[in-house]
Amino acid sequence: MYSYMAKKCCKERLMDPAVPAPAAVPDEQLFSELRRRVRQSELLPAALEKILYRLRFTGRLTVVLHNGRVQKCGYEEGYCRRRPGAELPT
Repeated sequence: MYSYMAKKCCKERLMDPAVPAPAAVPDEQLFSELRRRVRQSELLPAALEKILYRLRFTGRLTVVLHNGRVQKCGYEEGYCRRRPGAELPT
């Protein structure tokens, strides 16, 4: 119920002409933020990093974007190493 009401409230505010639209961020500023996050390895959500850590995944993740949207992604299985006989962590 709460999430529905919050969404409805936000939707109404966005449609209200009296409420000013958020200021547009220049492309240069957005691109510099992207570069900063890439340099500092802040691209993956914490939940995905936790999964990769628990798996002890060492390898290559690939994400292909088109017009700002994920088009495809994958990983190279040859890089995922586990000791023989070791079980996945729970």
